[in-house]
Amino acid sequence: MKETTLRNALRSSCTIACSFLTGITVLFSFISNETSLQVQNLTAVLSGCILGGINGSSAAGLFIMAGILGIPVFPGFESGFAAFTSENGGWLWGFFTGALVSGLIIKHPAPYEKAVSGTFIKAAAASATGLAASYIPGLLWYLHSSGDSACDILKSHILYLNIQIAKTAACTVLTVFLRPPAARLMYPGLESALKEQNELMEKLKTYNQKKHRRSEK
Repeated sequence: MKETTLRNALRSSCTIACSFLTGITVLFSFISNETSLQVQNLTAVLSGCILGGINGSSAAGLFIMAGILGIPVFPGFESGFAAFTSENGGWLWGFFTGALVSGLIIKHPAPYEKAVSGTFIKAAAASATGLAASYIPGLLWYLHSSGDSACDILKSHILYLNIQIAKTAACTVLTVFLRPPAARLMYPGLESALKEQNELMEKLKTYNQKKHRRSEK
């Protein structure tokens, strides 16, 4: 019971931490609103890649809820529900979409995950797909509110392709190296339990092999 409570508390703490990370990157608005939007988009998808679908999208949801309640965490230090009805409001919903999609692809982190091996391909796929999914609500809303044609919007955003490639690479690398420690933090004790289980299975396997050899003699 105590272990379950501890795990829930640690998972909640990780979710809140990722939400806070997405919120604090609003400081990039001092450079430009576009820079803040790009960085917050990256951190939202990264939350899904590290924490998984449920916890990652929860982190993005907490960030969005904080903005709706009046905390100036949206690009340009905006807040309130009015930000979602503006021309760029769809990009904000994309934070949740990107975190959810990336998390569902890569799934929850496991304590036995190792950096690089077996994680890189999943991390790359989750990062690329999550970032792509995060732009769908924004493009659809911008298409609806601006009156521009879909071709014009795609032409104007194709210039950001290099930025998206760089963001995908950064998200992939960060995911590969941050998921294992995040898993150990979110699921304390499970790694040692898995090691004990593997050791027991190895001993049982060795015992059965010896028993089989004796029976052959």
